[in-house]
Amino acid sequence: MKNTYTVNDLEFLISTQNQVSLDFLIPIFKGYDLTKTPILIINQTQSNVLLRSEFDSIRVINSFETGVAKSRNLALQNALGKIVIFTDDDVEYFENTREIIIDAYNNNAAPDSILFQAQKNSTQLLKPYANKPQDPITTLSILNCGTIEITLKTENIDSSIFKFDERFGNNSFFELGDEPLFLMNLKRNNKRIIFINKTIVQHEGVTTVLRNSKEKNYFGLGAFYKQIFPKHHYLWVFLKIFFDVKQGKIKVFDILKVLSSAADGRKKLIATKTKI
Repeated sequence: MKNTYTVNDLEFLISTQNQVSLDFLIPIFKGYDLTKTPILIINQTQSNVLLRSEFDSIRVINSFETGVAKSRNLALQNALGKIVIFTDDDVEYFENTREIIIDAYNNNAAPDSILFQAQKNSTQLLKPYANKPQDPITTLSILNCGTIEITLKTENIDSSIFKFDERFGNNSFFELGDEPLFLMNLKRNNKRIIFINKTIVQHEGVTTVLRNSKEKNYFGLGAFYKQIFPKHHYLWVFLKIFFDVKQGKIKVFDILKVLSSAADGRKKLIATKTKI
């Protein structure tokens, strides 16, 4: 391969809120030497709740904005690693996570982004994944993607052009969909995205989608499908409803209610000007 990457080329980009101590990193990076692990922390906070770092390897930006998409964009703009790993403050990495990622970039022909798996615990994956690598990745895999599964090669991703849509994502107006929108933008601009069916991170917590009500999720989905599939968004809403009913996530008597919520989200998106 033309480029041979090492673990020193990696940087973890962490989005968090209201931290005052680096102690929150300890359960995330069990077994890591934090003095030698490149980490960029975007701490969304208030002026009287600031986070500082005494380590050269750990950089901190205290931001006074809200919204995870804004946090991801700020991290991308300030990243130094040749390969970056998006992460949150409630996950745990394995001792071999970095080696898995480096091997994937070194052993595949020039990917711009590689998506991996996450697990819920030692015996259960976080969700269903493809049972073999995908090159290129499928649209369905992109739609199923979460941020903690995404890695990027920064030299090929211009952060002034490729951004997370700040209307979407946790603590934004539409509380889901920021990751697939970002990845589909890459894909439509001929960036090479692949999926490797290896697990790099553990996330035991409840996701935003599970915390939200059905109506709130479909409000976000109505906007999301309109943004990502502007000519076929109704089809994707109906497909989502079909599979949610089939999997028991919603009841038949919920259909009209969630359809109305999806329509409200679509209308709100149309009335909302893009912020990026």
